[in-house]
Amino acid sequence: MFSLSNPHSLACGIFPFYWQQHELQEKVVSRDAAKKLKQAFAAAQDEVQRKAAAVALLKHSLDLGHRRLSLMRLEAAIGCGAALADEDLHRCADLALMVSDPGIHARLAQVSRRLAAVLSSSAP
Repeated sequence: MFSLSNPHSLACGIFPFYWQQHELQEKVVSRDAAKKLKQAFAAAQDEVQRKAAAVALLKHSLDLGHRRLSLMRLEAAIGCGAALADEDLHRCADLALMVSDPGIHARLAQVSRRLAAVLSSSAP
């Protein structure tokens, strides 16, 4: 039900396209944020900035639930040597496993092996 006293309720009841417009605005904001993060990654002056930008891009993709893109961002973050939180690794793996593509699963396995090798080489 909608009420004349509540503009949000009124907009949802009278204008069914309200939600479509709202979702479009969220996508534009997400694209703008992603564009800025990618620019920060490209413009990074040193290794620390590059790692921070790679992690930020990964977190952005994870927050949006991107299955394939999150894996690509994870590969980039690992490639530049960024420190990653276990939670981000698990979220990325969960998303990648939701894709019914053996190629994605193979890439995930390869990333897991790379991480295991890095962890074993850095252990005392």
